Amino acid sequence: MSAPRPTCSPSSSRPHRATPSCSRGHSWRGHVHSVVGGLLALVAPTQASASDQTATPAPHVERFALVIGNNSTSSPQQAPLRFADDDAARIAEVLREAGTDVELLTTFDRDSQQLFSGLVNQAQQPTTDAVKTAYRRLLSRMRQAKSRGQVELTIYYSGHGDVGPDGRAFLTLDGGRLTKHDLFSGMLAPSPADHNHLLIDACRSEALVLSRGKDWRPDRSSEDLSLGVRQFLERDQLASYPNTGVVLASSADQKTHEWEVYRGGIFTHQLVSGLRGAADLNGDGNVEYSEIGGFVSAANRGVSDPRGRLDVVVRAPAGNQRAALISHDDIGDERVALFVGSDVNHYVIEDHRGVRVADLRRGDAHPTYVRLPDGDIFITRQGQTAGRATRKEAKIDEGNTGAVVVQELAFASPQRASRGPLVDSLRAGLFRVGYGPSYYAGYTAQQNLLGIGEPDWEVRVWKRVDGELVEVTRVSGADGQPPVDSSGPPAGEFPDSEDCDCTDEQLARELESIDEDFDFDEDDDDDWSWDRAWGALSVGPVFTPFAPEGEIRLNPYRITSNQFSGVGDSRFQRAIRGGELRWWFFSAKGHSDYPGAEGYFRTGITQGSADFLPQDEDAPFATDEPVRLEYLTVPLFIGGNAYLFDRFPVRPFLGAGAGFDILRVDYTRHERSNLTDVSARIGFELHAGIDARITNYVGIVAEVRQLWSARRKLPHVPDFSNEGLTIVTAIKFGFPLHPRRGQVNRRSHRGSTRGQTTTVPPGPPMPAPPPVPPEPPVTAPGPVAPEPPVGTAPPVGPESPTPATTPAPNPADDPNSPTEAVEPE
Repeated sequence: MSAPRPTCSPSSSRPHRATPSCSRGHSWRGHVHSVVGGLLALVAPTQASASDQTATPAPHVERFALVIGNNSTSSPQQAPLRFADDDAARIAEVLREAGTDVELLTTFDRDSQQLFSGLVNQAQQPTTDAVKTAYRRLLSRMRQAKSRGQVELTIYYSGHGDVGPDGRAFLTLDGGRLTKHDLFSGMLAPSPADHNHLLIDACRSEALVLSRGKDWRPDRSSEDLSLGVRQFLERDQLASYPNTGVVLASSADQKTHEWEVYRGGIFTHQLVSGLRGAADLNGDGNVEYSEIGGFVSAANRGVSDPRGRLDVVVRAPAGNQRAALISHDDIGDERVALFVGSDVNHYVIEDHRGVRVADLRRGDAHPTYVRLPDGDIFITRQGQTAGRATRKEAKIDEGNTGAVVVQELAFASPQRASRGPLVDSLRAGLFRVGYGPSYYAGYTAQQNLLGIGEPDWEVRVWKRVDGELVEVTRVSGADGQPPVDSSGPPAGEFPDSEDCDCTDEQLARELESIDEDFDFDEDDDDDWSWDRAWGALSVGPVFTPFAPEGEIRLNPYRITSNQFSGVGDSRFQRAIRGGELRWWFFSAKGHSDYPGAEGYFRTGITQGSADFLPQDEDAPFATDEPVRLEYLTVPLFIGGNAYLFDRFPVRPFLGAGAGFDILRVDYTRHERSNLTDVSARIGFELHAGIDARITNYVGIVAEVRQLWSARRKLPHVPDFSNEGLTIVTAIKFGFPLHPRRGQVNRRSHRGSTRGQTTTVPPGPPMPAPPPVPPEPPVTAPGPVAPEPPVGTAPPVGPESPTPATTPAPNPADDPNSPTEAVEPE
């Protein structure tokens, strides 16, 4: 028996990606299912109220991002960064996994090319021209998407910030700079997005910690470079953009930092961790500004060295302070790591490449998820037992898709070594304080931020015992773990033993049938893309510039088409020689706006006629002499054009071609029958012209062409050659040969089973994992007199903050307690 299709309300049918909300906010729609070590983890939305069930579905939202990472510097006093390219790549990956259309601009070094090989061919050099060109492409796609619904834009930058001699701030690019004017007037002002999100990781040291024995080194010893970022985001400028929010970080030494252990900026790594879901406190699939702020603040609060403690600056859009930085609309169908129970260990997640996916530490018993990339995943658990630091690792195999309950994984002790006191100081401090509802309540009250909605969680875990499914764990909302009814899952939510004998094979088939009920295809997105092959058809008339009278003095040797008149008697008609049909092919795979070269195949029809005059004006035509000639040609030519530049829509070009003319001639002879002949004549052409693109799909072409064609020799008549100068004008219609699909195609996730399943004897339900003994307390931020304060700029625009109704933060971990936390290589 196939499991019934999960629904969002009694009257709902098949859920659609464009309506990511089934209950409050963007809840976990449908069911996440995965067999993990014999356990079936099922995540479902909490029961919606009657008002929720009748709520208007969320609008269709399409997300776009401009991601820039630049290691280079414009100042001789600044050392280049090492990991800005890695930062940009990790941001691009998490945004694309969530369905964002990303333009990536960075130059990968050799190590990063190996780690992010799939992005190398997609990345563009972060020059000023390339950044502006990439943004123009995004603008075109955003304007098309705006007609379909809402649009969100994210602009991320990782690199150096600076202030010029004139006191104006800028962000450095490869050989150029991104000025405040470029950002606000060139990008935010024309943006059609409903919300713009600016994420900036700038003004960092060249390397916070390199290896054992290395000391801290600043970006620049004589100047406070982060002043550039502060001025870059001055309040007066942002006040004009109420739909724009900003997240950035600075430290006590007014710089943000890289760390070799992360292979990236500390702030960017924490940002990626939060965007993957670790910051999503209420589990609605949306990561809001206040959640990112609270998550990064908690992650850094335990760092005792003021040089390394980051303060996050959060400015939510004044027009919507609960706007989401990222929305995991399809999280119910994705691969996630679930953290449940009272577990306050520090977890480190890495992928099969060794790239650090996320760090997190929960401060309460609230459930947490982290969206995982494909491939094998390695999770390290760091905690304390009897006052001693412990470290254990577990692996999630590539074949495990859907939800994986981390507490059910088999953790084992690794063999690792410490790297030195400065590294250990950061290891012990970062993610020392847990992030949970208590910390979040204190943080939002202190920062005067609008809080999130109520938690929207329901996590249930079943274990198969003697052929029946027994629920062993349930977490709902912000609660801990209420008593569990061991009678099994609610009726209709999963097949029971009477409908299914629950063998591994049949269980997998049931899970697959559930997934197939929700399998749907993305609509194709035919956005313009210069990185794809394009074709075009052009059609237009062929003219001669001479407008001849159509009378030729008989030449016994050779005549050319230049001397012939066109299709009619008027001057204009005599200039028309016919029409042309041309197929174009082009693909610009560089960083240009328009193609630098095009190939073509042309055909069509040209014709002409002329009356002959006798060679001797006083003598009549002799017998067999031609008195009139009419010709018709069908060209079959191939060739190409080279454009002189590729940054402007009106572009001159030069070109050449070769092929054959299918030539038909009809000589009218004096006192003899007509002489008619059809042949193929080889030809060659040179041309020059102008190509003007009106829109992405329509253009106008005009060219001057000189054609040379082999002459046709027939007895007793002059040789004819289709040689001449003509003018061609045409309208050009472009279309993609391989239209790009929607931004991220949905992957089909199937339930999977292990090769062996251990059967547990009958007995009471399995308890949830016991809580880890608490560590010495450290006070999380409270609404009054926090220490140290988090550096957040004052709010922009009118605000109506909601007073915090939750109690003050509970004590968390002590950053000063001795811990030797060691990271994986």
